[in-house]
Order: sequence, then structure tokens, then C-alpha cells
Amino acid sequence: MKVLITGVGGMLGRDLVEVLKENFQLYGLGRKKRKILGVHYFQCDLLDLNKTEKIISKVKPDVVIHAAAKTQVDECELNPKEAYRENVLATLYLLKGLGNQKPLLIHISSDYVYSGNAKGKVRESEEINPVNVYGYSKWLAEELVGSWLGPKLILRTSWLYGRNGHNFVKAILNISRAKKVLKVVSDQKGSPTYTKDLAQSIKKIILKWKKNKSISGVFHLSNSGVTHWKKYADQIIKLAGRKHVKVVPIKTKDYSRPAMRPKNSCLDNSKLKRVFGFQMRDWNLALNDYMVEEKIIKGK
Repeated sequence: MKVLITGVGGMLGRDLVEVLKENFQLYGLGRKKRKILGVHYFQCDLLDLNKTEKIISKVKPDVVIHAAAKTQVDECELNPKEAYRENVLATLYLLKGLGNQKPLLIHISSDYVYSGNAKGKVRESEEINPVNVYGYSKWLAEELVGSWLGPKLILRTSWLYGRNGHNFVKAILNISRAKKVLKVVSDQKGSPTYTKDLAQSIKKIILKWKKNKSISGVFHLSNSGVTHWKKYADQIIKLAGRKHVKVVPIKTKDYSRPAMRPKNSCLDNSKLKRVFGFQMRDWNLALNDYMVEEKIIKGK
């Protein structure tokens, strides 16, 4: 099978290459000039419709994983036109670029399409009501994908971190080198998700879909377990052995950011387990493995 990955140079894209390259023939799109082992790479801005169409026509993919997105939440809030361009128009042009081809389209979306006001874990049927520009742009992209006539899966995930990009884990580790006291929000809860685990889960989904091509719709896909940002930071500091660093809880209202965040990003993954037969491991186990792989701690 031929798999085309947009945003292949990003945090999730790089892990998708590592996980999928042994089973699939990989092609990737990205705006920067680069070489990535294991993938036939094309330098292309998705908004260059003519070039996008030519590449897709040449590759004729069986699966397209749309991982390209502008994910910097505060930057999206400050520059909504850029958020719309990168998250909505890019998705529209990708769909136009597919033309008459009907590969499986896997669209990576976000927990931020929800308001965060749900009392328990959030199911796929929860009302869409984003509280910031980023979430709104991801919802608009979902609407475009939903109207596409080919086979599609929309995967909403949460709190991503990985080896190949900026993320909360790296930020906490960097700040803790300079500061002994860290102030971290304690009233926003969710499930940190390791991009390597996410990539492995997407591989399982593709293989399952190959056997049953009637599967479609929206699915939640995140590591198991629930935490909040302060406890998450506590665990990072603990694993790194930085006993001199103290993490102090603060409320969202006391931490000024351009964009609002949903208070409850705990995704219910039961539909994933019911349809695809698996669930992702606990976020603590994933975080431990990530820090071993980053050589921050030694493996046991």
C-alpha cells in the first residue's frame, strides 16, 4: 500500500515514518527542503494546488494521513488568518488535490474542538463548541473532511508530545534547568499522548480498515489515564530526578494566555476499542519510555 503523509517533517509525521516504513511505501509532503529516510519526499505547500494535484496524481496513494496543521494555540489566537490558512484552506486544497481519487483519508484532529465543559470523559458525540481559534479552525477542517465523498476517518487526539518537536515535556525540562520553582495550571485535565504511540495506533487502524473498508467516522485516540498539567509536570520532574525543583499549582484565571483552553480534555476511547479492538496504554508508561528514548533517564 502507498501511504502519503502531509506534514511529514512534523512531530507526528516523523514518528509515522518510523512506524509505517516497514509495512508501507511512504510518500511525504512538507514545505521545507529536507531528506527523510524511508520516505519519498516532496517539497510542497498544500496551498499550491497545481503542485499538490500533480504530486497526488503521480503517487496515487491508497491512504492519505493529513497530519499537517498549525498547532501553536496562542499563535493561532493572535493570528486567526494564519490559522485559517494552515488548518482550513490547506485541508480544502488537499481535498481538491485528490480530485477523483478515493484513498482512505485519515484526518488528525484535536480535543480542542470541544468546549471542555463536559463533566466526565468526552465522547465523540459531545457537542462541538471550541473556545479558541485553533479549535475552531480544526473543527472547520473536520467539516470539510466530513463532506468529502471518499472513505475517511477523523481521529481526535490530545496533548501531543514526541521526539521531533516542541512540546510540554521539553518545555518543563528546559525551564527546570533555570528555575527551582515552576508554576503550572492544575485545573485543566486531559491525557498526554506520545506521538510514537499515536503512530503505532494509526498503523493498527490502517491494517484493520484494509480488512473492513466500511469503517468510517470520528474516533478518539489518546493515551489512557487522566491527569492535569501540574501532575504531568510533577511526573516529568520526578522521572528526570530533579528533586530541587518544586511545582506549584495555579489556576487558569491566574495564568494569562492569549487563547482559552478547555478545562476537560479527557477523551473517551471506548469507541476505538469497540471498533478497532485496542486501546492505547497508560500515559505514565508512555512518558517513561519517551524519557528513556530521549536519554533523560535510564531504562530498567
